[in-house]
Amino acid sequence: MSLPYVSDSRRLTGASLVLPVPGAILEVAAPPELKTKLRVLWRHSVKRLLTRIGWHHELVVTRDQGPSHILAISAPIDGLLAATHVTEWAWEAALTRMGLAAALPINEITDRVLSRIVRGAQPDLAALFRAAQLRRIPSLLSEKELSLGEGANCKVYPFSDLPMPEEIAWRPKKRRIPIALVTGTNGKTTTVRLLARMFREAGSCVGFCSTDYVQIGAEVLARDDYSGPTGARLVLRHPDTEAAVLEVARGGMLRRGLQVQDADVGIVTNVADDHLGENGIHTLAQLAEAKFTILRGLRRDAPVVVNADDVYCRDFARRIEHPIFWFGLQRPAGDAIRARKGRAGLCYVANGELVREFEREREVISAVAKLPIAFAGAALYNVANALAACAAASALALPLVAIRAALHSFGLDPADNPGRANIYAINGAQVLIDYGHNPDGVAAILSAATGISHQRLLIGTGLPGDRSDEAAQQIGALVAQAKPQRVIVKEMAMYLRGRPEGQLSGILRASLKQHGHSVRKTGYVRSEVELLDATLAWLKPGDLAVLFLHENVPESAARLSALAETSRAPQ
Repeated sequence: MSLPYVSDSRRLTGASLVLPVPGAILEVAAPPELKTKLRVLWRHSVKRLLTRIGWHHELVVTRDQGPSHILAISAPIDGLLAATHVTEWAWEAALTRMGLAAALPINEITDRVLSRIVRGAQPDLAALFRAAQLRRIPSLLSEKELSLGEGANCKVYPFSDLPMPEEIAWRPKKRRIPIALVTGTNGKTTTVRLLARMFREAGSCVGFCSTDYVQIGAEVLARDDYSGPTGARLVLRHPDTEAAVLEVARGGMLRRGLQVQDADVGIVTNVADDHLGENGIHTLAQLAEAKFTILRGLRRDAPVVVNADDVYCRDFARRIEHPIFWFGLQRPAGDAIRARKGRAGLCYVANGELVREFEREREVISAVAKLPIAFAGAALYNVANALAACAAASALALPLVAIRAALHSFGLDPADNPGRANIYAINGAQVLIDYGHNPDGVAAILSAATGISHQRLLIGTGLPGDRSDEAAQQIGALVAQAKPQRVIVKEMAMYLRGRPEGQLSGILRASLKQHGHSVRKTGYVRSEVELLDATLAWLKPGDLAVLFLHENVPESAARLSALAETSRAPQ
């Protein structure tokens, strides 16, 4: 019999999958024959300990996630670190009751927790945070600061210099800016950028965060993965932000929770196999629930934009009370959609046009052929992203003229959506780069590539180390099915994430061979720089290269842009 173990213990600074408020979460694994009893014993132990330390009103949640369990408690905002010790020691106590460990006596555990509570106590922070929550004032918590309000009405207070609640001018901080939350497995970043363009065309200084960078107006504030709480804080605390579009990745929601509490619209683009097995998420149904955690960050009556073509989105949406704005590549149908009370609207494709049904009106938004990111309709995934952005913009009451202007201009310049389906014409050949990082994303890009005229095809691919063996095998199969004349498998040294170098790339190459791609037509490189060098050396006029890039996207895009400019210049 395997022994129970703790896989993770962490603080939750905002609403999360299991708690509507801040707290602490423990992820554990146990043999099937023990897990139910251990869960019951943990609940008993944690409630006993909470009573002894004087936390009488905290929530206690346990969830069976199949291979793992989630054990969580709510906690005062200045007691989150102490709360992690509560969950951990209650687990040790449960193991002791089963004869699997030797925990400290309850009196000693209580003394240690109380000592941590005293050391971490910040009564000024707790009082100010509670006062803001009671007044429904936007409040964002980071490691050493609390901010109240949004945009121009935001004030950031360091923990070392917090005012008393009665010293705050609360009324100005109640002024809100429009906020959209965007999540999903694929298409998040493109949808964020496109919706942000719609805000810009409507005249707002829009701030957005994504997996690539944070941008306010025309200024990029920081480059990195900012699809979590840090990115949201950078956007919402900036004095120039008049509207916000926030990419919300599953990792940030599961590891730290949501800090935004009253957003105006949420978008769930899709649910597909990605990062399963992490943070207590093992199935696609569980992943759908994790994505829909954004509901905890919305106003009670705020609409949710949902992909009607995605079975997991569709199924989960049946459970929610928010108005739904459905989108799909065909007009959404079915009893569940027709009978859904509080439906906000529909966005779909009919006769080659984007159409919306909203507020009892049916309007044509644009012809698909006029969307640069749609590749004349070949990039169906980007048509879906455009529909999601249109639905959210409609729910936010953005003018139709602004929506159309954004659709017709976005993607004309690779800088509009860097790293996402950017095409460069170089000396008669074409290079398409994309971020595709899971089987669904790769399949979508390869499908779009079939609509691009070419003689020979090269595909460059690789995966970060936190992807599964199965994902690598599926991607190998997809690439082989595209029948390229050349495949180059890249190593990703920056993103090995615990795997030995060559392990995942080896699985990719084995899958390519298994699915009929010749070993002689498969290359291997140690970096994305080498991948680009090898690609450019291979290309001839009429060829197409599809490169999935992750590590050096800005540098690679700049190099390709320079080559494209040179090839267009008069000789």
